[in-house]
Amino acid sequence: MMLFLARHPRQVLTSKQIYEAVWDEIPINEENKVRCVISSIRQKLREYADRMYIQTVRGVGYKFVDVPEG
Repeated sequence: MMLFLARHPRQVLTSKQIYEAVWDEIPINEENKVRCVISSIRQKLREYADRMYIQTVRGVGYKFVDVPEG
């Protein structure tokens, strides 16, 4: 999932888009599965970085930000 997000920097992706790109199975509650994995990735990244690389776009999905926006 991290690789997929990193290959689409700054592009807002829905949970469904992420799920379909990462898992090869029929989606069953893809939002919860994607949210859980994103949470795990964020936890692991916190050990090495002091900023959020994966941002939540409320009501839409997630985006990977490789450099600070501003």
